[in-house]
Amino acid sequence: MGFGTNSMNISALVNKGCLILSDELNHASLVLGMRLSKADVVIFKHNDAVDLEKKLRNAFIRGFHKNQKHYSKILIVVEGIYSMEGTITNLPAMIEVKKKYNAYLFLDEAHSI
Repeated sequence: MGFGTNSMNISALVNKGCLILSDELNHASLVLGMRLSKADVVIFKHNDAVDLEKKLRNAFIRGFHKNQKHYSKILIVVEGIYSMEGTITNLPAMIEVKKKYNAYLFLDEAHSI
């Protein structure tokens, strides 16, 4: 039920007026959940915390100027292990960005066990 969990729970956490930053290699279930949420979605390079922070800053500034208000919530969405690529998320770097910008982190651990 991992697909159902990812696709349905993201919209319970964020909605219109929120910002999601998504790793470019996230699973289709996460992508579907992000689309259903109606939040603004920005994609960052795979496992790249520097690009994540750059995209977050740019989206935050663009969203602020477009709507004249801040995003109500920022959610970073990553997987623990990307099974098709064989890569592990640089979790300490993602947490550092999350803390710096007071964001939330959604970590899909479906393939980590």
